[in-house]
Amino acid sequence: ITPEPGMILQGHWSTNASHSVMYPIEVRVVVFDDDGTRSAVMTLDVIGVPLALTQRIRAALSDHIPAESVMVACSHTHCGPPVLPCLGMTPDANYLQKIVDVSAQCVQEAVDGLEDVTIGLGCGSTDFNISRRPLPGTDSMMANYGMLVDRRVRVLRVDGSSGTLAVLFHYSCHPTTFNGSKGFLSY
Repeated sequence: ITPEPGMILQGHWSTNASHSVMYPIEVRVVVFDDDGTRSAVMTLDVIGVPLALTQRIRAALSDHIPAESVMVACSHTHCGPPVLPCLGMTPDANYLQKIVDVSAQCVQEAVDGLEDVTIGLGCGSTDFNISRRPLPGTDSMMANYGMLVDRRVRVLRVDGSSGTLAVLFHYSCHPTTFNGSKGFLSY
């Protein structure tokens, strides 16, 4: 879903137009089918996913997967086009439609490629995340070492006949490594 450079990026209050692509912005999906009962987990390289966009994606997938069985998540990139109507930005309707269309295409490809898999689950922990909430009496984001944070790491691995097909993980942190003000489109 990488657009042509030129759009202003939604991250760190960027006002400069993007000028080049560092890494492609993608949609990724894994579809599970258990005797005809299907579900999907989808990730979008965008800063956030508004409910209206999630509903449009789910509607576009309704021939394959019930809406309540589709989870849509985001990478929270600060180097992508506006998708959330906030920070004075209005998402481009054509770009939002591209996300819906590519999401449907990815699900179709996943459904066409269904195969028997083995699923593994794991849980561990790490300690590099911190709370970014404002300190009492302040309103700016900053490290707040006194707040509780979830240090658990959860991993789901999907292996097929050709090897590992997908690894899904969850860890509570703000993963931004590059901000949109540099003008690079990236995941």
